[in-house]
Amino acid sequence: MHVLLRDGWHPVRVYSRRDRVLLGRHTNALRRYGDGERHALDAFRGKTIMTSSGRVELLTDRRTITALERKGELRGQVDRLYLAR
Repeated sequence: MHVLLRDGWHPVRVYSRRDRVLLGRHTNALRRYGDGERHALDAFRGKTIMTSSGRVELLTDRRTITALERKGELRGQVDRLYLAR
């Protein structure tokens, strides 16, 4: 799986089913956010998951996400995740 951090997407292992579901929902929310739904990420504030890289807080900072979106890193990766399935 991939998780969005402040510097972009990173491949990680997510061990628990609960965390995988939460990460999937976060990814869906990122897509909705990119489509203009500005409150899509509100439910994920302060949420963390355990990964092979340690405990990771799900990214909800709008400035950081907007900066990643401007660089083309947000939308391109989200779309690739959906196409890969």
